Amino acid sequence: MNALGAFRDAVNVDVIFTGLERDKNMSSGLVGLFWRRFDGYKESFNLKAFLPTQPSRLDSPGTDYTFVWTDYFEDWWESGIGMTVCEYEETLRYAPTLLDIQCASLSLPHIYYEGSCYVREETYVVYDVAKMSCTHIDGFNGRLAITNNVELLNLIYKGLTSAIPGAYPYAYVGLVRLNTTGAATTGYYWLHGNGQTLPLTEDVTYFHPGFPTGASCGLAYLNTLTTYDCITPRPFICEYVEPTKGTHFRINANTANMKALPQFIIQVYDDLSLQESCGYQCTKEPDCHSIVYNANTHNCLLQSVDSGMMYVKSTNIISAPGYTWYDRY
Repeated sequence: MNALGAFRDAVNVDVIFTGLERDKNMSSGLVGLFWRRFDGYKESFNLKAFLPTQPSRLDSPGTDYTFVWTDYFEDWWESGIGMTVCEYEETLRYAPTLLDIQCASLSLPHIYYEGSCYVREETYVVYDVAKMSCTHIDGFNGRLAITNNVELLNLIYKGLTSAIPGAYPYAYVGLVRLNTTGAATTGYYWLHGNGQTLPLTEDVTYFHPGFPTGASCGLAYLNTLTTYDCITPRPFICEYVEPTKGTHFRINANTANMKALPQFIIQVYDDLSLQESCGYQCTKEPDCHSIVYNANTHNCLLQSVDSGMMYVKSTNIISAPGYTWYDRY
Protein backbone atom coordinates (compact mmCIF):
# COMPACT_ATOMS: atom_id res chain seq x y z
CA MET A 1 0.00 0.00 0.00
CA ASN A 2 2.84 2.40 0.79
CA ALA A 3 4.48 1.68 -2.55
CA LEU A 4 1.18 2.25 -4.38
CA GLY A 5 0.68 5.45 -2.39
CA ALA A 6 4.09 6.75 -3.44
CA PHE A 7 3.34 5.92 -7.07
CA ARG A 8 -0.10 7.54 -6.87
CA ASP A 9 1.36 10.71 -5.36
CA ALA A 10 4.00 10.88 -8.08
CA VAL A 11 1.48 10.73 -10.94
CA ASN A 12 -1.20 12.69 -9.07
CA VAL A 13 -4.03 10.23 -9.80
CA ASP A 14 -6.47 9.09 -7.11
CA VAL A 15 -8.22 6.02 -8.57
CA ILE A 16 -5.92 3.08 -9.40
CA PHE A 17 -7.06 -0.40 -10.45
CA THR A 18 -4.94 -3.38 -9.39
CA GLY A 19 -5.37 -7.13 -9.87
CA LEU A 20 -7.72 -7.54 -6.89
CA GLU A 21 -11.17 -8.89 -7.82
CA ARG A 22 -14.18 -10.49 -6.10
CA ASP A 23 -16.21 -13.56 -6.99
CA LYS A 24 -19.77 -12.73 -8.03
CA ASN A 25 -22.84 -12.93 -5.78
CA MET A 26 -20.96 -12.83 -2.49
CA SER A 27 -22.95 -12.28 0.72
CA SER A 28 -20.31 -9.94 2.16
CA GLY A 29 -17.87 -7.44 0.75
CA LEU A 30 -15.03 -9.07 2.69
CA VAL A 31 -15.28 -12.56 1.17
CA GLY A 32 -14.54 -13.95 -2.27
CA LEU A 33 -11.60 -11.60 -2.83
CA PHE A 34 -8.66 -12.81 -4.91
CA TRP A 35 -5.65 -11.65 -6.93
CA ARG A 36 -5.93 -12.46 -10.65
CA ARG A 37 -2.66 -13.84 -12.00
CA PHE A 38 -1.57 -13.65 -15.65
CA ASP A 39 -2.24 -17.38 -16.09
CA GLY A 40 -5.81 -17.03 -14.82
CA TYR A 41 -5.05 -18.58 -11.42
CA LYS A 42 -6.93 -16.95 -8.54
CA GLU A 43 -4.74 -16.31 -5.51
CA SER A 44 -6.70 -15.73 -2.29
CA PHE A 45 -6.59 -12.27 -0.75
CA ASN A 46 -5.37 -12.27 2.86
CA LEU A 47 -7.13 -9.51 4.79
CA LYS A 48 -4.78 -10.04 7.73
CA ALA A 49 -1.90 -8.69 5.66
CA PHE A 50 -3.30 -5.16 5.92
CA LEU A 51 -3.88 -2.73 8.73
CA PRO A 52 -7.38 -2.90 10.26
CA THR A 53 -8.49 0.36 8.65
CA GLN A 54 -7.29 -0.41 5.13
CA PRO A 55 -9.86 -2.95 3.88
CA SER A 56 -12.77 -1.36 5.76
CA ARG A 57 -14.35 0.04 2.60
CA LEU A 58 -14.74 -3.39 0.98
CA ASP A 59 -18.38 -3.57 2.03
CA SER A 60 -20.42 -3.73 -1.21
CA PRO A 61 -20.99 -7.40 -2.18
CA GLY A 62 -22.67 -6.43 -5.45
CA THR A 63 -19.44 -5.08 -6.93
CA ASP A 64 -16.96 -7.26 -8.80
CA TYR A 65 -13.79 -5.14 -8.75
CA THR A 66 -11.79 -2.92 -6.45
CA PHE A 67 -9.59 0.13 -6.73
CA VAL A 68 -7.02 1.84 -4.50
CA TRP A 69 -7.88 5.27 -3.16
CA THR A 70 -5.80 7.04 -0.49
CA ASP A 71 -4.91 4.23 1.96
CA TYR A 72 -7.86 1.98 1.16
CA PHE A 73 -8.99 -0.74 -1.16
CA GLU A 74 -12.51 0.26 -2.22
CA ASP A 75 -15.31 -1.44 -4.12
CA TRP A 76 -16.03 -0.60 -7.75
CA TRP A 77 -18.41 -1.66 -10.47
CA GLU A 78 -17.44 -2.98 -13.86
CA SER A 79 -18.53 0.27 -15.50
CA GLY A 80 -16.11 2.35 -13.41
CA ILE A 81 -13.00 3.85 -14.95
CA GLY A 82 -9.60 4.58 -13.44
CA MET A 83 -5.88 4.33 -13.97
CA THR A 84 -4.41 0.81 -14.08
CA VAL A 85 -1.15 -0.38 -12.53
CA CYS A 86 0.35 -3.31 -14.45
CA GLU A 87 2.98 -5.79 -13.30
CA TYR A 88 5.34 -7.67 -15.60
CA GLU A 89 7.06 -10.69 -14.13
CA GLU A 90 10.40 -12.19 -15.11
CA THR A 91 10.23 -15.77 -16.32
CA LEU A 92 13.04 -16.59 -13.90
CA ARG A 93 11.97 -14.33 -11.07
CA TYR A 94 14.30 -14.86 -8.13
CA ALA A 95 13.48 -17.12 -5.21
CA PRO A 96 13.33 -15.30 -1.85
CA THR A 97 16.65 -15.25 -0.01
CA LEU A 98 17.03 -16.00 3.69
CA LEU A 99 17.35 -12.27 4.43
CA ASP A 100 14.28 -11.53 2.31
CA ILE A 101 12.28 -14.08 4.31
CA GLN A 102 13.53 -12.90 7.69
CA CYS A 103 12.92 -9.28 6.72
CA ALA A 104 9.32 -10.08 5.79
CA SER A 105 8.76 -11.73 9.18
CA LEU A 106 9.65 -8.60 11.19
CA SER A 107 6.85 -6.85 13.08
CA LEU A 108 8.56 -3.46 12.74
CA PRO A 109 8.13 -1.41 9.55
CA HIS A 110 10.54 -2.90 7.00
CA ILE A 111 11.45 -2.87 3.30
CA TYR A 112 13.55 -5.35 1.33
CA TYR A 113 15.21 -3.44 -1.50
CA GLU A 114 18.15 -4.30 -3.76
CA GLY A 115 19.80 -6.77 -1.42
CA SER A 116 19.18 -4.88 1.83
CA CYS A 117 16.51 -5.07 4.52
CA TYR A 118 15.72 -1.62 5.96
CA VAL A 119 14.02 -1.48 9.36
CA ARG A 120 12.75 1.53 11.30
CA GLU A 121 13.18 1.22 15.08
CA GLU A 122 10.95 3.52 17.14
CA THR A 123 13.05 3.24 20.31
CA TYR A 124 14.44 6.74 21.03
CA VAL A 125 18.21 6.53 21.67
CA VAL A 126 21.34 8.64 21.19
CA TYR A 127 23.49 8.02 18.13
CA ASP A 128 26.16 5.85 19.80
CA VAL A 129 23.45 3.54 21.14
CA ALA A 130 21.71 3.43 17.76
CA LYS A 131 24.96 2.25 16.12
CA MET A 132 24.98 -0.80 18.40
CA SER A 133 21.25 -1.53 18.21
CA CYS A 134 20.82 -2.97 14.71
CA THR A 135 20.34 -6.49 16.04
CA HIS A 136 16.90 -7.36 14.63
CA ILE A 137 18.37 -9.98 12.24
CA ASP A 138 21.45 -12.06 13.00
CA GLY A 139 24.26 -12.69 10.54
CA PHE A 140 23.61 -10.01 7.94
CA ASN A 141 25.97 -7.13 8.75
CA GLY A 142 23.47 -5.05 10.70
CA ARG A 143 24.31 -1.33 10.63
CA LEU A 144 22.69 2.08 10.48
CA ALA A 145 21.32 2.58 6.98
CA ILE A 146 23.37 4.04 4.15
CA THR A 147 20.83 6.27 2.40
CA ASN A 148 22.92 7.91 -0.30
CA ASN A 149 20.41 8.51 -3.08
CA VAL A 150 17.07 10.24 -3.56
CA GLU A 151 15.18 7.12 -4.66
CA LEU A 152 16.13 5.19 -1.54
CA LEU A 153 15.34 8.10 0.79
CA ASN A 154 11.90 8.49 -0.76
CA LEU A 155 11.25 4.76 -0.56
CA ILE A 156 12.26 4.65 3.10
CA TYR A 157 10.10 7.66 3.92
CA LYS A 158 7.02 6.31 2.14
CA GLY A 159 7.48 2.71 3.25
CA LEU A 160 8.77 3.13 6.81
CA THR A 161 8.14 6.56 8.33
CA SER A 162 4.77 7.18 6.65
CA ALA A 163 3.66 3.68 7.65
CA ILE A 164 3.64 4.73 11.32
CA PRO A 165 0.82 7.13 12.27
CA GLY A 166 2.29 10.30 13.80
CA ALA A 167 5.88 9.02 13.43
CA TYR A 168 8.68 11.42 14.29
CA PRO A 169 10.04 12.61 10.92
CA TYR A 170 13.71 12.37 11.98
CA ALA A 171 15.63 9.09 12.29
CA TYR A 172 19.35 8.40 12.65
CA VAL A 173 21.18 6.85 9.66
CA GLY A 174 24.79 5.79 9.15
CA LEU A 175 26.30 9.20 8.32
CA VAL A 176 28.80 10.94 10.65
CA ARG A 177 31.25 13.82 10.39
CA LEU A 178 34.70 12.40 11.16
CA ASN A 179 36.85 15.27 9.86
CA THR A 180 35.99 18.67 11.32
CA THR A 181 38.94 20.64 9.94
CA GLY A 182 37.31 21.77 6.68
CA ALA A 183 34.18 23.65 5.67
CA ALA A 184 30.90 22.76 7.36
CA THR A 185 29.73 20.80 4.32
CA THR A 186 32.79 18.52 4.30
CA GLY A 187 34.24 15.69 6.36
CA TYR A 188 31.21 13.38 6.29
CA TYR A 189 31.51 9.59 5.99
CA TRP A 190 29.15 6.66 5.59
CA LEU A 191 29.63 3.89 8.17
CA HIS A 192 29.73 0.57 6.33
CA GLY A 193 30.15 -1.56 9.45
CA ASN A 194 33.15 -3.57 10.61
CA GLY A 195 35.09 -0.32 11.00
CA GLN A 196 34.91 0.57 7.29
CA THR A 197 33.97 4.10 6.21
CA LEU A 198 33.42 5.75 2.83
CA PRO A 199 33.61 9.54 2.35
CA LEU A 200 30.56 11.50 1.29
CA THR A 201 31.30 13.20 -2.04
CA GLU A 202 30.25 16.67 -3.08
CA ASP A 203 26.87 15.46 -4.31
CA VAL A 204 24.50 16.93 -1.72
CA THR A 205 21.39 16.91 -3.90
CA TYR A 206 19.66 14.47 -1.54
CA PHE A 207 20.11 16.77 1.48
CA HIS A 208 17.37 19.03 2.81
CA PRO A 209 18.00 22.64 1.72
CA GLY A 210 20.66 24.26 3.89
CA PHE A 211 22.32 20.97 4.90
CA PRO A 212 24.83 19.60 5.79
CA THR A 213 25.65 22.17 8.46
CA GLY A 214 28.74 20.74 10.14
CA ALA A 215 26.74 18.96 12.84
CA SER A 216 28.10 15.55 13.74
CA CYS A 217 25.38 13.04 12.85
CA GLY A 218 23.13 12.34 9.87
CA LEU A 219 19.39 11.76 9.93
CA ALA A 220 16.73 10.84 7.42
CA TYR A 221 14.17 13.64 7.44
CA LEU A 222 11.05 13.09 5.33
CA ASN A 223 12.62 12.09 1.99
CA THR A 224 15.90 13.96 2.48
CA LEU A 225 18.99 13.97 4.72
CA THR A 226 19.84 16.44 7.47
CA THR A 227 22.60 16.76 10.05
CA TYR A 228 22.17 17.53 13.76
CA ASP A 229 23.70 16.66 17.12
CA CYS A 230 24.25 13.06 18.19
CA ILE A 231 23.01 13.31 21.78
CA THR A 232 19.29 13.86 21.28
CA PRO A 233 17.39 10.54 21.56
CA ARG A 234 15.70 9.73 18.25
CA PRO A 235 14.41 6.72 16.28
CA PHE A 236 16.84 5.09 13.86
CA ILE A 237 16.87 3.12 10.61
CA CYS A 238 18.88 -0.08 10.32
CA GLU A 239 20.13 -1.87 7.21
CA TYR A 240 20.86 -5.59 6.94
CA VAL A 241 22.88 -6.59 3.88
CA GLU A 242 22.86 -9.76 1.79
CA PRO A 243 26.25 -11.50 1.76
CA THR A 244 26.07 -11.42 -2.04
CA LYS A 245 25.11 -7.76 -2.30
CA GLY A 246 27.49 -6.03 -4.67
CA THR A 247 27.98 -9.05 -6.92
CA HIS A 248 25.32 -7.91 -9.39
CA PHE A 249 25.43 -4.90 -11.67
CA ARG A 250 22.89 -2.54 -13.15
CA ILE A 251 23.34 0.20 -15.71
CA ASN A 252 22.99 3.74 -14.41
CA ALA A 253 21.32 5.73 -17.16
CA ASN A 254 22.12 9.06 -15.51
CA THR A 255 25.84 8.52 -15.86
CA ALA A 256 26.05 6.40 -18.97
CA ASN A 257 29.04 7.24 -21.19
CA MET A 258 30.92 8.65 -18.24
CA LYS A 259 33.95 7.41 -16.35
CA ALA A 260 35.94 8.56 -13.37
CA LEU A 261 39.42 10.04 -13.55
CA PRO A 262 42.32 7.63 -12.84
CA GLN A 263 42.46 8.33 -9.10
CA PHE A 264 39.18 6.42 -8.75
CA ILE A 265 40.26 3.46 -10.90
CA ILE A 266 41.45 0.32 -9.12
CA GLN A 267 42.29 -1.86 -12.10
CA VAL A 268 42.16 -1.73 -15.91
CA TYR A 269 41.62 -4.72 -18.21
CA ASP A 270 41.98 -4.41 -21.99
CA ASP A 271 40.83 -7.81 -23.20
CA LEU A 272 37.55 -8.73 -21.49
CA SER A 273 35.03 -9.63 -24.16
CA LEU A 274 31.90 -9.31 -21.99
CA GLN A 275 30.61 -6.83 -19.44
CA GLU A 276 29.91 -9.85 -17.21
CA SER A 277 33.63 -10.69 -17.29
CA CYS A 278 34.41 -7.16 -16.20
CA GLY A 279 31.87 -7.48 -13.39
CA TYR A 280 33.39 -10.75 -12.24
CA GLN A 281 36.77 -9.06 -11.81
CA CYS A 282 35.07 -6.37 -9.73
CA THR A 283 33.52 -8.92 -7.37
CA LYS A 284 37.02 -10.10 -6.44
CA GLU A 285 38.05 -6.60 -5.31
CA PRO A 286 36.59 -5.58 -1.90
CA ASP A 287 36.93 -1.88 -2.78
CA CYS A 288 35.32 -2.12 -6.23
CA HIS A 289 31.92 -0.39 -6.23
CA SER A 290 31.29 -0.06 -9.98
CA ILE A 291 32.65 -0.85 -13.41
CA VAL A 292 32.92 1.11 -16.64
CA TYR A 293 32.91 -1.04 -19.77
CA ASN A 294 33.34 -0.38 -23.49
CA ALA A 295 31.69 -3.12 -25.53
CA ASN A 296 33.52 -2.08 -28.71
CA THR A 297 37.06 -2.03 -27.34
CA HIS A 298 36.49 -4.64 -24.58
CA ASN A 299 38.09 -2.20 -22.16
CA CYS A 300 37.12 -2.65 -18.50
CA LEU A 301 37.78 -0.30 -15.59
CA LEU A 302 37.18 -1.26 -11.96
CA GLN A 303 36.27 1.73 -9.81
CA SER A 304 36.21 2.54 -6.11
CA VAL A 305 33.09 4.73 -6.38
CA ASP A 306 29.52 4.32 -7.55
CA SER A 307 27.59 6.82 -9.64
CA GLY A 308 25.25 7.67 -6.75
CA MET A 309 28.22 9.13 -4.87
CA MET A 310 29.34 11.48 -7.62
CA TYR A 311 27.74 14.58 -9.01
CA VAL A 312 27.47 14.31 -12.79
CA LYS A 313 28.62 17.90 -13.34
CA SER A 314 31.68 17.43 -11.15
CA THR A 315 35.15 18.08 -12.58
CA ASN A 316 36.02 14.61 -11.25
CA ILE A 317 34.12 13.06 -14.15
CA ILE A 318 35.00 13.25 -17.82
CA SER A 319 33.09 12.23 -20.91
CA ALA A 320 34.05 8.82 -22.26
CA PRO A 321 32.20 7.96 -25.49
CA GLY A 322 31.40 4.27 -25.78
CA TYR A 323 31.73 3.54 -22.08
CA THR A 324 28.79 2.60 -19.91
CA TRP A 325 28.76 2.81 -16.13
CA TYR A 326 27.40 -0.13 -14.09
CA ASP A 327 26.84 0.12 -10.30
CA ARG A 328 27.07 -2.87 -7.98
CA TYR A 329 24.05 -3.70 -5.85
